[in-house]
Amino acid sequence: MKSTIEDIFLCNHISSDNIKYDEEYKKYLKQYTSLSAEFEETLTKEQRETFEKLCDLESYENAQAVKCHYVEGFKLGLSLALECFYKEN
Repeated sequence: MKSTIEDIFLCNHISSDNIKYDEEYKKYLKQYTSLSAEFEETLTKEQRETFEKLCDLESYENAQAVKCHYVEGFKLGLSLALECFYKEN
């Protein structure tokens, strides 16, 4: 059974078009894109292929880590809510 929390994380309940990235994110994305393109120009074809594979693996690893942190944070938030409403002081 698929997790509803993961569905929310994967934007299956909302459109990702509605996500507004802040200026800091845009700044870092621009810097990353520029530096990555500059770096790739210095590589041989074989090195570029290896670098692309490395970037793909890093992206996958980051996505999995972010998903795990999101799910745990969501669970913690719900635990806090339950404690507020149902536990005696």
